[in-house]
Amino acid sequence: MNNNLFTDIAPHAILKCLLLIAMLCLAGCSTTLPKLTSGQPAVDGSTVCATEPDGVPPQNAPDDCLKEVCRNGRPESIEELTETASVHDWAEEGFCFFHPFDCFRALSVKHHVRQWEQDKVKAGLWDHASLQSGMGDAARHAYLACILTERFGSTFAKGLLDAHEEDSSVMFGFGNAAKGNRCCDKVMDRYNNRIGMELAAQPGNCEEKSLKSLGRLRHSLCAK
Repeated sequence: MNNNLFTDIAPHAILKCLLLIAMLCLAGCSTTLPKLTSGQPAVDGSTVCATEPDGVPPQNAPDDCLKEVCRNGRPESIEELTETASVHDWAEEGFCFFHPFDCFRALSVKHHVRQWEQDKVKAGLWDHASLQSGMGDAARHAYLACILTERFGSTFAKGLLDAHEEDSSVMFGFGNAAKGNRCCDKVMDRYNNRIGMELAAQPGNCEEKSLKSLGRLRHSLCAK
């Protein structure tokens, strides 16, 4: 047996291995890398957008009032005000099933706020048309949210106000159901509700705080 056989073969084998590795590296460098598409993970594990000039990521849902856009190579969710959000016939009733007494007491707050917004129309603070998607609408939501939060707490107030935005306006199965809630209205209402809830934690009465905060409220989104 030749004890130097391994010594004679090893240099040739190592050289062949090095040549093979070099060829594989060159082949890899010359290969065109696949295009990254929306939702595909990048090398660092993050998500990247489509690289095509007009590439737009798909939306998460057709009625969630959000859409995906590419910014700096990354998908980002932004408001989509042209959509119509779905509604449910029993959204408010379902919430009030678990809070019957507070919901019943909240009816008097609702009637008070409705009268309040009409009084402000007569006082010239805003016109009647603004009670639908305008400044009067925004002020009403902020004022209502403030009072509900003061009287019943933030958990109940948010639950009832959110349920209202999901409701079809049918009351216990009676009435004509709305086909949906326009996102321009829903986004505006939920924003102003949040402002009203924040005002409840500040000193002063809700009417004064709401009127002083008109500049913070969002309105007329459906007209843009």
